[in-house]
Amino acid sequence: MPTPLRRLPLLAIALCLALAALPVAGGGAAPVAKKHHRAKCKKGFVRNKRGRCVKKHKQAPPRIPVTTTVLPGSQVSIDFGGGVVRTIPLTGTVKGYVPGLIHVNTDTTVVLTKARITPAPTDIFTDSCSSPALVRSDPASTIGIDPSKTSTATLHSSGAVTATTNVLIRLVLDERQACGQPAFTTGYTDNAATVPLSGHVQPATGLANLELDSPPYPLTLTGCTTAGAPATPCAGSPTTYNTTATVKLFVKLSIGA
Repeated sequence: MPTPLRRLPLLAIALCLALAALPVAGGGAAPVAKKHHRAKCKKGFVRNKRGRCVKKHKQAPPRIPVTTTVLPGSQVSIDFGGGVVRTIPLTGTVKGYVPGLIHVNTDTTVVLTKARITPAPTDIFTDSCSSPALVRSDPASTIGIDPSKTSTATLHSSGAVTATTNVLIRLVLDERQACGQPAFTTGYTDNAATVPLSGHVQPATGLANLELDSPPYPLTLTGCTTAGAPATPCAGSPTTYNTTATVKLFVKLSIGA
């Protein structure tokens, strides 16, 4: 059996270990483990909820819708040459949007995206025979925005309005051959044109009745001479007409609609 003297070294070691576990004098706390700091994501990336770096997506700017209503009195005058001038009433709507926010006292640009403007059926070419006319525009004819080009209208802070409108004129005709024969409907032809427009906001009417006019501009039209369904392309070789056109529009601009 070990003597009490032999137990003294063991007691001393146990006492030292107990003292080492006590807090440091003066209220000092036990050492705290260092936190692990994650490396920053590289530029253009953010950390998601799972802690992974993912590519940061740019938020698209807001788009404020704009609707333009073509009011009564709007028309296009087409000079076919030889004293043949036809004035055709226009009706319909144009859709677009303002990219971003609208700021007071700054220019506001509207991107025009689609349109459906209907030209009223009009006798184009006539002869001494009674109706129907030799050539008449069909109700299926329409005017839309050319999707292959950018069309814009700008409302300047001065009140001036300018627009560059790239359109596609889908022309369907009703034609007659000899006197006494009935007219037949043709297939359609698509005609691209750029219409420059300008005007000025009037204090009395504002955007509720805005007049826009174009200077005379060259307009090349092709018309089908082959019978066909108005919803199908012309099946034959169309006839080309080199004309000069002038547009006068009365429009109502509705922002946010």
